[in-house]
Amino acid sequence: MRKKLFVLPLLIAPLILGGCPSNPYEKVHIDYGTYQDESLRVINHAEMDELISNKRSFVIAISPEANNCLCWHDFKAILNDYIQNEHVLIYEINYKSFFDTAGNQLDTHGVEIHKSEETFAIFKEGKLAKQEIYNANNAMFKQKEKFKEYMDNNITMPNMYYIDLIDLKAISDSKQEAVIYFGRGNCPDCQYVEKNFFPTYKFAENKRMYVVDCETIGVREYQEGTSALTPESQERWNQFKDMYGLSNKYNEDFGYNTGYVPTFQLIKGNTGSYASDILSASVYFNDTVTMENDAYTISDSFYSEERLSKLQYLDNVETKVLKGKGLTRDEVSVNEYGGKYYVSFIKEKAAKYHDPLLKAFLDYALEKSTFIL
Repeated sequence: MRKKLFVLPLLIAPLILGGCPSNPYEKVHIDYGTYQDESLRVINHAEMDELISNKRSFVIAISPEANNCLCWHDFKAILNDYIQNEHVLIYEINYKSFFDTAGNQLDTHGVEIHKSEETFAIFKEGKLAKQEIYNANNAMFKQKEKFKEYMDNNITMPNMYYIDLIDLKAISDSKQEAVIYFGRGNCPDCQYVEKNFFPTYKFAENKRMYVVDCETIGVREYQEGTSALTPESQERWNQFKDMYGLSNKYNEDFGYNTGYVPTFQLIKGNTGSYASDILSASVYFNDTVTMENDAYTISDSFYSEERLSKLQYLDNVETKVLKGKGLTRDEVSVNEYGGKYYVSFIKEKAAKYHDPLLKAFLDYALEKSTFIL
């Protein structure tokens, strides 16, 4: 992760365990599952670096250089079968991704890579916890049952699951309570909450949160070479935010202005629209800060006095209302552009207020959630 030999084991143990990535008997709690993927999610080296820097707990297969390798063909089928049945997100990165265009080897993050053989690795909070290099005598690479047994012995199942819009409709149609997180993989606020808040939050056993990554569901398309949505996509995105209650168009109680991510919802399906399914919500960050005479004020926030009576989960939160709150100079960032000053809430400072609010929401909402996809 004894025989009674007194001091001797203490002298030997560091020599035996010192090179191990972690306690081999400690199970790793994986961050994300998936109902969106039916096969390995292929990533490149930069994306693996991001998983590491974000301190993710995940599993990954390093495929050999030649994808037609028979041993890899068999193991890949086992991995895809596991994803479809157990809904654990498993990444794949090819051996070639660990080399730049000049042939220099990039950081393997401790993983042993082989040109002609696969490696299977488990990471805990961005650090290598366990790895298995292909061996014809290792049954986990050959048999579905043995691979599942290996996973059962080495991981605990995630509490957060990626879903698509078909899954979201199934959740609504079930007419059961469920917690939904709307985010975007390239949204800085989403990246912040996923990297800094999620690892600190302790899910109750068997409770799930379903994740809609709005970058992967076919709504958002960008103008070539830019970070701007096409006009058609911008219209679809606005309609999406209206339909799913992120904006206040169809749900003034829990929609926030034109709609933002990260947004968290507790829903229970009914015979009406999705927006009317929402029982409660939390919007992380996305406060508007204004400056006047060197005074800084949160001029708009999801957490307003007007909405306070609708948010059932705030009883034990110290700062319940953010709209109208004054901020100190060290809590804001002020930038000049084109002769105008732009003020924003520094994320680390905003998190001191938003983390307790989101925790309170999740504690409340997950306790009520009953749906299992």
